[in-house]
Amino acid sequence: MVVLVFSLLPLAGTVLADEEPSGSMVKTEINWPEFLKSRDMVWKKAPDHWDNAPFTGNGFMGMHIKRDAGEKGKLRVDVARMDAQEHLPMDNPNDGLGDWSYKRYRVPLGYFSLDFKEELKDWDLRLDLWNAEIRGTVTTAGGRELALRAYTHATQPLIVVDLEDAAGKALPELEWNGFINESPRGRERKVKEREAPRAAPGPKGSLVTVNQKTNVWKLPLRPKGVVSIAWTETSSGKGRKTFFISLDHSYPDDGALKRSLGMVRKAAALPAKALTDTHRAWWHKFYPQSFLSIPDSYWDPFYWAQIYKIGAGMRSGGPVLDLQGPWLALDADAWPGVWWNLNVQLTYWPCYTGNRLEAAESLTGSLRRNRNNLIENVAPKYRADSAGISRAAGQDGRQDVGRPDGGPDSKSEVGSLPWACHNLFLHYRMTMDDRFLKEDVYPLLRRAINYYIHFLEKGSDGKLHLPPTLSPEYGVAPDANYDLALLRWGCRTLLWSAERLGIKDPLIPKWKSILRDLTDYPVDGNGYMVGRGVPFKNPHRHYSHLFMVYPLHLVDTSRPEEAELADKSIRHWHSLKSGLRGYSFTGGASLYAKLLRGDDALEIMGGLKSWIRPNTLYREGRWPVIETPLSGAASLHDMVLQSWNDVVNVLPAVPGAWKDVSFHNLRAEGAFLVSAERRDGTTRWIHVKSLAGESLRLRADIAPEARLSGTGAAAMRKDAAGDWTGTPPKDSELLLAVPGAKPVVAPVRAPNLKKFGLP
Repeated sequence: MVVLVFSLLPLAGTVLADEEPSGSMVKTEINWPEFLKSRDMVWKKAPDHWDNAPFTGNGFMGMHIKRDAGEKGKLRVDVARMDAQEHLPMDNPNDGLGDWSYKRYRVPLGYFSLDFKEELKDWDLRLDLWNAEIRGTVTTAGGRELALRAYTHATQPLIVVDLEDAAGKALPELEWNGFINESPRGRERKVKEREAPRAAPGPKGSLVTVNQKTNVWKLPLRPKGVVSIAWTETSSGKGRKTFFISLDHSYPDDGALKRSLGMVRKAAALPAKALTDTHRAWWHKFYPQSFLSIPDSYWDPFYWAQIYKIGAGMRSGGPVLDLQGPWLALDADAWPGVWWNLNVQLTYWPCYTGNRLEAAESLTGSLRRNRNNLIENVAPKYRADSAGISRAAGQDGRQDVGRPDGGPDSKSEVGSLPWACHNLFLHYRMTMDDRFLKEDVYPLLRRAINYYIHFLEKGSDGKLHLPPTLSPEYGVAPDANYDLALLRWGCRTLLWSAERLGIKDPLIPKWKSILRDLTDYPVDGNGYMVGRGVPFKNPHRHYSHLFMVYPLHLVDTSRPEEAELADKSIRHWHSLKSGLRGYSFTGGASLYAKLLRGDDALEIMGGLKSWIRPNTLYREGRWPVIETPLSGAASLHDMVLQSWNDVVNVLPAVPGAWKDVSFHNLRAEGAFLVSAERRDGTTRWIHVKSLAGESLRLRADIAPEARLSGTGAAAMRKDAAGDWTGTPPKDSELLLAVPGAKPVVAPVRAPNLKKFGLP
């Protein structure tokens, strides 16, 4: 339920700097409106598809603005809502209806159109990142100039579109075009394989006209629930209209109808400034949570487009960000759900170091709400102590019973839930919230690891082995490195967590014995294998066979032999180029950043550029997926700040070409906020604030004459390796700076910035 609360906040003027706490050792000189304006996407050509059009969203719903590709006189507003899905029963896998993608699929909704009867020819639009608004002008072939401003409200289920004719001519009516409620998965397979969809299309939507200006479109769901789209308009003269659109979803009741209608009525009755102010206030608070500036004309604006995407696609209390987020593309979607064997995990990675933890709560909240469904996903005989999820599911995590069985007969991807738990643990490590560790991370990870334990077998070599499982998405192998790494990480993490929480878990001896007796990772002359007897010999996009290196950090790559093995494995994987896809390059970049090789990380990251669409969205073939550009932001984080295995490493893998780097309030494990400046290739200063009073090992390539000061300095000592170690008190600050350095955060020079959009 969405509660309508409009706090009429005054619109902030030009923001010259973040508000720093009194006495902070670091000052900021960031003109946020101007900084982000230079990174706005622009359109001088007509956008006509989901991957080249401007988009907005609020973590639940969103829109694209574009020209109709078939009727060039029509302006389109494509809308979608992430949590709108079917709810057909999942307890009978033999019912002939197919799997979750026919029963719990995300429902395509439709689009609005305005018909101007002549080609929308000349475009001059801007996606204003700072205000999260699309605005500019569109001119018809006949010279009619239209001023456009549109946004999805940051905190309300509301889309606002302002349209004005420069000459005061009457504007057309807003027309709704509803889609058939049919699984996009079924639609794709019907086209591709000429198969009839397994589940028949759902009921058709119906239009209810409330009055001359207000309408509601109701789409019944199966077996219960509804999607409701309401819209109304206000006008000030013949040539100007403001359209208010609200999308809502409810299950099992039909409360969405009342809420969406109430939303547009309330919005239309408010002063326009009230809506604008509350919308902008949210975004103006969102951006300054952290800052990163690099001297790279492509990756700098790309990075800020991903931060915008986090704000537009994720909300605390909202649905988990699926493969398309609030921007469903009916004409291209064969994947209408949530993919758990890579996509979700990569999607959320930039939230952690990027200090956007509230956004990441859409993942933690989803796993919390749907824990019982994760338990029911496994076969009944395992439900007492286990849980799981296989490759994909609907928003509620449900799939056909027993699908992620993991036994020798199923040969499925068992590691999806343990890997999702790795995200949960990252979230915990960034906050050190022990209540979250106890109530969310520990119980779910315990069940996920128990699932593996059911299938462990002792071999003739005395070692514990896993039966054949599927290494995403390469193939089936016994002792798959993907699963060995996740099992090893899971046991280590459970032991660490139990000690931290003081839990005397009866499974502690079992976890210790697994760590002692689990077989080694299979390796051959090309590096890490897929699994025992299965070399990595076929081109493939996934790097699941390398998880022990990254992201799980289970091998010590400071040892030359481990670093050499990792490097050999990465090079072999990327030598099979035909199988690589976008996230192969972000994965390779993060792997090389882990090896502290910034130049190699930047070089391999360059392979991503050919995959990025004009508006920084992403697709593989025809199919939209959202995780890859977001994981690119995480790879950039890995170059400037790493924190794992109790080490906070500042500017560890900066490419040589980046002589200047500046960042502020990036977040490190142990709940530390870190800021730093690199100038002319030299680290000038590093600032750390402790949010939880945890132990710290600070590592940085900084001149020996750098001195440590601040309220936490007395707790720190420099060890023989040059690291600063200790336990600075909660809320204390540390400043490590070379003589004469002033801790001021400001943008670095990045000339000729890439303009995304259609410039």
